Amino acid sequence: MFNMSEVSERIMLARKNKGMTQMELANALGISYQAVSNWERGVSMPDISNLEPLASVLGVTVDEILSDKKIASLIKDGEIPDEISAAEFNAVSPLLGPEQNEELIKKINVVDSADEEINTESLCKTRKEYEKLVLNAYENEQLPIFTLLFSHCSPEFIDTLADRAFDEGKLPFFAVLFGKLRSRIPDEKRASLLKRAVECGNIPFVALLSPRHRSKDPDDSDEED
Repeated sequence: MFNMSEVSERIMLARKNKGMTQMELANALGISYQAVSNWERGVSMPDISNLEPLASVLGVTVDEILSDKKIASLIKDGEIPDEISAAEFNAVSPLLGPEQNEELIKKINVVDSADEEINTESLCKTRKEYEKLVLNAYENEQLPIFTLLFSHCSPEFIDTLADRAFDEGKLPFFAVLFGKLRSRIPDEKRASLLKRAVECGNIPFVALLSPRHRSKDPDDSDEED
């Protein structure tokens, strides 16, 4: 698996094997000494434009530096893998452009990445960008991507999308949003939604919105007798 700390060690080892100092490597690449130091300390990764020259100067290949054929193919040739972990995404996303990151995040294995929070700083810079991705995931039935990103959206956006998911009968999406909204849905709105679900005979929504389901929320202070 792609690991930034291992990449930094391989760069340092290749440099030493070449008999070069950090300053000599920096001068050969036309970059600052601090940039090389940051690479070798694992603070940052070489920019894509520096990977090929770096490998050439050190007498190795990009694959050897990255030690991950899947990630190497992604960086060199833009080949999006069939699957990637959240940890791999976090490590490689700063090296990629927005379009590649948008495609790459669709390949994250959500189940295997349950304990890894996705660092989305390199994916989106503004809330509007997150909301655009979330809306696209909703409309294209991409629940894993939707689940990963929706919490970055504004409360107003989440409220509106929850109403839409209810109206369109998209229970999985509504259930995800309901978990976020549960503590702030007014009782009258919950009752209204529940009434509509009953009238439509939509049993899954009835079960989700019923007071009994609500009492199972550990943050809910209501208690059953």
